[in-house]
Amino acid sequence: MKLVIENSDKDLARHAASEEVEKTLREFAINFLRVVAGGGRAWQVYGDMFECLEAFQAYEKAHNSGPSSWDISNAVDGNRADRERMENWSQRDRERWRASAEIDKIEAKMDIRQASLRIIAAQMAHQLTIQRHAENLFDAGMRQLDDIREERRRARAEAARPRPKKARKKTAP
Repeated sequence: MKLVIENSDKDLARHAASEEVEKTLREFAINFLRVVAGGGRAWQVYGDMFECLEAFQAYEKAHNSGPSSWDISNAVDGNRADRERMENWSQRDRERWRASAEIDKIEAKMDIRQASLRIIAAQMAHQLTIQRHAENLFDAGMRQLDDIREERRRARAEAARPRPKKARKKTAP
C-alpha cells in the first residue's frame, strides 16, 4: 500500500508563512514583555518589530489576507503552554489533578498572569477604570490560590493529627 500526500507549493508556502508569523510574534512579545519588566533586550525591539512586519507581509502574499485575530492572539497567548499541557493529560490524570486542586491552582495562576498584563496595559494607557477592574481580577486569582493553599494546609494538619486509640475488646481466656 502506498500513501501519497501532495502538498502544493502554495500550501507549503502558506504553512511556512503561518509558522513564521507565529514565531516572530512570540519572539517579539517575549522580548517586549521582558523589556517592560525591566529586562530583555531593548535594543532588539526594533529588529523584532521589523521581522514581524516581514513575516506579516509574507503571510499576506501567501494567503491573500493578513492573519486572523485568533492566529495573532494564539501566537502571543501567555497561558497557551499550560492549556496545551492540561489538554494532553489522560482522563485519569485529569481526575487526579482535579481532586488535588492542582487544576484549580494552574487556572488561578493563569488568571493572575492575564490580570497582571491587563493592569500594566491599563497603567500605560492611563485607564484607571480598566486598571481597577484588572486589579479585582488579580485579587480574585490570589484569593483562589490562598483558598487552595489553606485547604491543603487543613488537610495536612488533619492527616497529621493523632487519632484516638480504639479500645480493644477483651477476649476470654
